[in-house]
Amino acid sequence: MKNYLDDWRKIEGSLTEERINSIPYCLEKDHLFRIREMLSEEGFESDEFFIRENPALGVYIVCRENQEDYFTIHEENGNLTPIYITNDFDENGTNCFPCKEITKAIALNEC
Repeated sequence: MKNYLDDWRKIEGSLTEERINSIPYCLEKDHLFRIREMLSEEGFESDEFFIRENPALGVYIVCRENQEDYFTIHEENGNLTPIYITNDFDENGTNCFPCKEITKAIALNEC
């Protein structure tokens, strides 16, 4: 069974296959390859993106090189879901919301 590596220094960086392949065997490695697939499925060039931050286990802030495009991916129960963040909180005190598409997460991100 794979476990989290829990070392952000190895996770943050380019989403190129070569760099991801250099990461030790772990759940994050699988997640990064899945994020690449998700980007490609929506017509993005995955090599243009990088993990800017890995603030918690299963949470990835993904940015596009030299662009303002960014989004968050959250893992829950083995599923990776794009998340957008708003400036304002809803009635439950939440400002992070799941969506089905990376393009929607990028478009709806406020902060």
